[in-house]
Amino acid sequence: MSSIPPDPTPPSESVCFDGQADTFEARAGLPPGLDDEVAGAILSLARDRSVEGPLLDVGAGTGSPGRALLRAGIPTVGLDLSLPMLRTFASRLGDVVGRWLLVQADGRSTWPLRDGSMGVILLSRSAHHLDVDRLVAECARVGRPSGSLVVLGRLGRGVGSIQESLRRRLQEILVGSGFAGRASEPFQKALRRAFVAAGARLRDEPVVVARHSVEESAAKALASWRGKEGLAGLLLDETMKASILDELEEWARANLGVLDRTVLCDRSYRLTVIEQGRP
Repeated sequence: MSSIPPDPTPPSESVCFDGQADTFEARAGLPPGLDDEVAGAILSLARDRSVEGPLLDVGAGTGSPGRALLRAGIPTVGLDLSLPMLRTFASRLGDVVGRWLLVQADGRSTWPLRDGSMGVILLSRSAHHLDVDRLVAECARVGRPSGSLVVLGRLGRGVGSIQESLRRRLQEILVGSGFAGRASEPFQKALRRAFVAAGARLRDEPVVVARHSVEESAAKALASWRGKEGLAGLLLDETMKASILDELEEWARANLGVLDRTVLCDRSYRLTVIEQGRP
């Protein structure tokens, strides 16, 4: 089963990703083969905990790692606010045979799913776009009472990552310019605390399930951010965006050296597993 509903004039926030549908995976996706490693780890976690049932991919995007999970045979429902991202997901499925449904929906609102219908709820690099309380409540509502898993996937950058240094400085500039910032580590800790407070069980510290290396440079990161819509998930007018990136580039020249200096940096994909339902 497959479906992508008509565009019901989505909220303007989707603009941040609508324009990235064709380029997102090349810019920010996992290298070929690593999606399969991530999917295998998720399936293994579900088997180890005897969790069955369909998987909900919240913030499914263009299908990384959702397509690999479908290739592995797990029925999947993908939710995303961006219709172009979902259309790209569907177009790249090729000859994948399985039960899947892609639905345009705002993850910050009530999810269009029945209570107690999902065995695994995956948020791969998407949780930080959502409200903590709403996310925890919706996971509890749609997770199966007999037992479900919430799997939080995120990308970690190794020591010396140029892009990570730029991201931290960008958050500081955004906060200084009056925009709400959301640093990764404090958000992840707040999210884990909220799940535990709601009665879920955090069984594992984040575990690395895939690794790869990427050539980074400040020039490459800045060019990528200048070439996409929005900035750090925010909708900014082009004048404000250019001003913020100009300030970031000035900081990079002063603190990171030559902008086009290339460094090979380690990256890792990490999973945090939260159990819901049965004691």
